[in-house]
Amino acid sequence: MINNPDSRELETPLPIRRAIIQEAGLVGIGHMLGLGGDVAVALSLAKRMREILFGLSALAAWYMATRPKPVVAL
Repeated sequence: MINNPDSRELETPLPIRRAIIQEAGLVGIGHMLGLGGDVAVALSLAKRMREILFGLSALAAWYMATRPKPVVAL
């Protein structure tokens, strides 16, 4: 098969595209509210970090609750 630069393999994954669109939308809303671009980006990243931190803590709690217990040999 010939390597085609237009193939679907080279497209950006959907979750990354959605995140970029969401960040751009938040920056656009910040601009409409009179915020500078740097402030709008900082606020959107702060929102994203909040989601990541809560998500990681939930995943860690889920892992701790469902991990197999070690077997102690007598």
